[in-house]
Amino acid sequence: AAPELKEAVQLFASEESVFKHVFTSAWAKVMTADHFNVSSY
Repeated sequence: AAPELKEAVQLFASEESVFKHVFTSAWAKVMTADHFNVSSY
């Protein structure tokens, strides 16, 4: 595995709060990535 991936996995495994923070930030970004501005119509 790539060293960067191993570091991330080890960090997430040892610090649940870090995983939750990164996951929720990424989730919000993914969920809003394809939204469009409806007020412009």
